[in-house]
Amino acid sequence: MVGVKKLSWRALGDYCPHYRRDEAAKWARRDERHERLKRATIDRLRREHGPGTECVEECYLSKDGEEGRLDILCWDRDNAYVVEVKSSPAWRASAHDAVQLLIYASLLKSQDTEFGCDDAAKAVIEEVRAGRRPLKPVLAYRGSSLDDPFLIYLEGSYLGWVDLEELKALYHGVMTSARDSYVLGPWCFTCANEDCPISSALRRRA
Repeated sequence: MVGVKKLSWRALGDYCPHYRRDEAAKWARRDERHERLKRATIDRLRREHGPGTECVEECYLSKDGEEGRLDILCWDRDNAYVVEVKSSPAWRASAHDAVQLLIYASLLKSQDTEFGCDDAAKAVIEEVRAGRRPLKPVLAYRGSSLDDPFLIYLEGSYLGWVDLEELKALYHGVMTSARDSYVLGPWCFTCANEDCPISSALRRRA
């Protein structure tokens, strides 16, 4: 099985095979920030789309070896919203975030995807799959604070932009050719691999 986040980053050649998570305490703080921003994002969506907007968190999706969890699935009277929450600021937005979200949207719309959500969410997903309810992908970043999310709606042709089979081929090609390479990127700031010359240099500077 390949996680959707790993697929979306490595397929674009921007995920380091030598990455090691740093200490648990730092990740616990990141998880707290992520949860806080999720709650703020749900509040923001309800303000924008009306008090009748319903939301569920952490819906599980799996299809043909890809798996992941939606951060948030919301729906109002007319539309459904699949939301990927990033606790980083909006200026750190990247194509990888959009690809990850669009993979989730693609999986959500596929009849072959297994999913685990509550019954109300399942009914909404079936409406999306039947074409009776439009699906709108949304990226949420930290705005001025964790309580002020910055939302980006991916409209129109974006929904047809991701080809899962092509992404999987890219992923396996990258993993074959770059298996022993150190890849510079934002993950370096949270990497605990002491053998990596990049993360070592960052730790010395800190």
